[in-house]
Order: sequence, then structure tokens, then C-alpha cells
Amino acid sequence: MASPPPPDLGWLIGAVTAPGYVWSAGFSAEYSGAHAEDIAVPIAFYGPGIPAQRLEPVSTVDIGPTLATLIGVDPTEPIDGRVLPEVVGH
Repeated sequence: MASPPPPDLGWLIGAVTAPGYVWSAGFSAEYSGAHAEDIAVPIAFYGPGIPAQRLEPVSTVDIGPTLATLIGVDPTEPIDGRVLPEVVGH
């Protein structure tokens, strides 16, 4: 059973936006929500040996491991994400 909210909390609301809708107090760049198109972030890799292509789905945590491989750096600790083989050529 859920505990009651603290008396000084004020209003408490839970909502899910419609697809393609961002609820914001002003103009800003936001990536969040309950729908895939609300959290999609464009990622571009450009350079010699990187072929023009469109990959889906990938995650923002894939940027670090992919860049590390491209420049020949081995991470010293475990990291999130994966190397995108389509970008690095293996």
C-alpha cells in the first residue's frame, strides 16, 4: 500500500503525453517521454572510411565506445554502450 504524500508536497500529477507532443514551459531542446519518437536523438559520424548510411536503432551510449575505437583508445573501465561495427568497419 502506498504511503500518503508529505503535507507540504503541493500538487502531484502523473501524465503521459500524446505522441509527438512535448510539454514544456518554453522553447528548449528536450529528449524525454514515453514514446520512441520523443527520445530519439540524431547521431552523426563523419570522417575518412566511414560510409554514408543510416543505422537504427542505436543509443547515445554507443557514441563513446565507437569514438574510442575510431581513435584507437581502449577504455580502462567498463562502459555502457557498444561499438557500432558499421561505423568502425568491423
